[in-house]
Amino acid sequence: MPLLEREPHLQALHSALAAAGRGGGHTVLVTGEAGIGKTALIEAFTQSATRQARVLWGACEALFTPRPLGPLHDILHAVGGPLRTQLRDGRPIDLFHGLLDDIRRHHQPSVLVIEDAHWADHGTLDFVRFMVRRIERAAALLVVTFRDDEVGSEHPLSMVLGDLPTAARTRLRVAGLSAPAVDALLRDAGMQMPDLHRLSSGNPFFVTEMLREPDGIVASTIRDAVMARAMRLPAEARALLELVAVSPDHADLSLLRTLRGPAVAGLAECTSRGLLVLRGDQVAFRHEIARVAIEQALSGTRRWELHAMMLGALTAGGDPEPDRLARIAHHAVGSADPAAIVRWGPLAARTASSRGAHREAYALLSTVRAHGEAMSTRDRARMLDHVARASFVMGEGAEALAASEAAFELWETLGDAVGMGRNLIQRSEFLGWVRPSNPLDI
Repeated sequence: MPLLEREPHLQALHSALAAAGRGGGHTVLVTGEAGIGKTALIEAFTQSATRQARVLWGACEALFTPRPLGPLHDILHAVGGPLRTQLRDGRPIDLFHGLLDDIRRHHQPSVLVIEDAHWADHGTLDFVRFMVRRIERAAALLVVTFRDDEVGSEHPLSMVLGDLPTAARTRLRVAGLSAPAVDALLRDAGMQMPDLHRLSSGNPFFVTEMLREPDGIVASTIRDAVMARAMRLPAEARALLELVAVSPDHADLSLLRTLRGPAVAGLAECTSRGLLVLRGDQVAFRHEIARVAIEQALSGTRRWELHAMMLGALTAGGDPEPDRLARIAHHAVGSADPAAIVRWGPLAARTASSRGAHREAYALLSTVRAHGEAMSTRDRARMLDHVARASFVMGEGAEALAASEAAFELWETLGDAVGMGRNLIQRSEFLGWVRPSNPLDI
């Protein structure tokens, strides 16, 4: 994928390198969430910088036990010579000074990259602190990348960064791609995915993987990446993540307090890791595509259980507010509870119709109709009349007439003359616009 909307970042990095070449070393902190393109940015920069500088690259890894001084080992292996032989028995401080001396003696400026510092061990953090305070008088540029959404106030890296002189560092935050940039990538790929920017929030990793697997299902690589982050959370945080995952768009904070306790167990952990965001009194996934990935990973029984929990909380206080009916119907369907579907689905559909959301009403009633056997004859007749109206408004004339005829038969079975009359009046309106399949049927 081409590197889009990163020109200011590249310019800032090249300016810092030019200053380093004049002996004014500097540190650049490159931050952003997972998949936002930090590595792609640094790779593009270092590829063009190799003509004028020596590039030394080290990376931290998400190991259960971090590799002590892992990035420094990577760098010293690239440097070679006596420093490489000292790795086995040399004291860390001696290795730090040895690398600094090598940088000062080298005929070219040096670019030191420490990638994924949010996973750094304490020895690596000591190395960063040591270098930042000394390269100001060396021909060197230190580039440190990390996920700022995983580095909270108590993270060891935060304490290191807080101790660094402000003048000695520059912070570059890498943001998601804009909607026009995502549209440009879609045009280049010859594809149409109108919701791609909304789903991905412009995250280049998500965009790229969805372009590779444009089948409407979250790409396996995205699911793996999201699940890897989720599995590093404590159990209570993972449980909250699953609960919000079955609530498209958002979950009300008041509802989560009912289910998870006043403090909403796990919320702080999920927000500090950048998976969930708090918007006023609503909790939502930072990326819709991550929500879908978590939801798709749920087993069928776990999904039903979570929907049932949300349904119970939403309906516990008696008659719910009209604005909640669509969400209630969603959880009724998700819980696979026919009684709940036929109770709440028609109410949500009527509310949607009254507000002009006819497509939503049509979809709701289609779901309710599939569970008609759980309804009384009278309720089924009312539902079919409503289906007929919604179908007519949606331009489905034949379906409108068929539903109206089915409703009439039920009213006739009940002997309800008022119901039959209302049905015929509505059907006469339809016949003014729709030609029946049998002209003798009225």
